[in-house]
Amino acid sequence: MAKTGIKIIGSLFITFFGFHSFAQTRVKSKVEVFVFLGSECPISQKYMSRLNDMASKYDGAVKWTGLIAENVKTSVVKKFAWDYKAKFSIKKDDGFTLAQKYHAEITPQVFVVVDSKVKYKGAIDNWFYELGRYRTETTEHYLMNTLDAILKGEEPTIKETEPMGCLIEVPSQEKDAAPHKH
Repeated sequence: MAKTGIKIIGSLFITFFGFHSFAQTRVKSKVEVFVFLGSECPISQKYMSRLNDMASKYDGAVKWTGLIAENVKTSVVKKFAWDYKAKFSIKKDDGFTLAQKYHAEITPQVFVVVDSKVKYKGAIDNWFYELGRYRTETTEHYLMNTLDAILKGEEPTIKETEPMGCLIEVPSQEKDAAPHKH
């Protein structure tokens, strides 16, 4: 009985650590999704349910960060996250740092980043095809297809799409030049 118990424990030990090693080697890269959102953008608001579903689907394999790309108070960001029951971190893009880094221009707009390299940027899917107009059924799932490919160790087939939504208004960083003294 003692030998049988040791064999079972040994088998479980090997099975657990063998599976653990397999799970670790399957996703070698750090996969992140940055979603630029507008707290007042109706399209950003409508997409929150879909984004929450995707964040749940890829939980543990993908790090999700929502970025409010507006000059708003932190309380507005917190209220947005609360109102839409965000299942991922949503924060303010202070100084539009990440919007400028990734050249984000529209909300919602997504960037899939693997090991600091942008693998996909653009629309979440093709639900919206022009401002205020959307399909009853989505036929292209750009973000999900990209994540599925990356998590299988493949390159995404589509690298960029045109996002549809609200314009990100990055304040001008140029300051008025001081007049010369003569």
